[in-house]
Amino acid sequence: MNGHHLLRPLCFCGLFLLLGCSQQARKELSEKLKKSTEAVAQKREEFRESVESQTERIATKINPARIELQVGSEPVIEAAGCFGEWLQFSDGRSAVLQLRSYQDRQQETYPAIFARAIVPADANQIVKQDLLVHLYVQQTADGPIFYTPDDAPVEISIMKNDETFTAEFSSCQLLDSDTGQAVQASGMFVFTLLH
Repeated sequence: MNGHHLLRPLCFCGLFLLLGCSQQARKELSEKLKKSTEAVAQKREEFRESVESQTERIATKINPARIELQVGSEPVIEAAGCFGEWLQFSDGRSAVLQLRSYQDRQQETYPAIFARAIVPADANQIVKQDLLVHLYVQQTADGPIFYTPDDAPVEISIMKNDETFTAEFSSCQLLDSDTGQAVQASGMFVFTLLH
């Protein structure tokens, strides 16, 4: 919303103040000026909130990526983003699929979730396949890391809908880095691939 139409009365009020109105008139004009300024600020805030709301809805439609994990008896961990990265090597080695709740290490936020799998070289070959994934979850910066043991990666199933992939697993064991105790986990990743 454009607040310029509200600024005209403010300018006129200021002009009358400068022209030497009576004390009472200046006081009334000052009050009008204050109310107009507050109205402009309120309209600006309403507009900003409206734009933010619309932006969030559009971003959700454009990028539905997210992560939902249940770790032990804790509440479901939700991450509003899931960044899938496909790393392919020219020397014939298998490709690597990485899924993160953050775009890059410098933008890591918590809960931080990272999953990594060795996969076939062709991205289309992962659909409707079960992949073995190593998973790492840290809910707070100073909290323990829950991770899959080296010899027991998580088995995930991947489905594709247009350009979006969904990877789900129903049950696995994660170890607590502080206590070494095992907890049950299940979850879902919804992502698009960055090559």
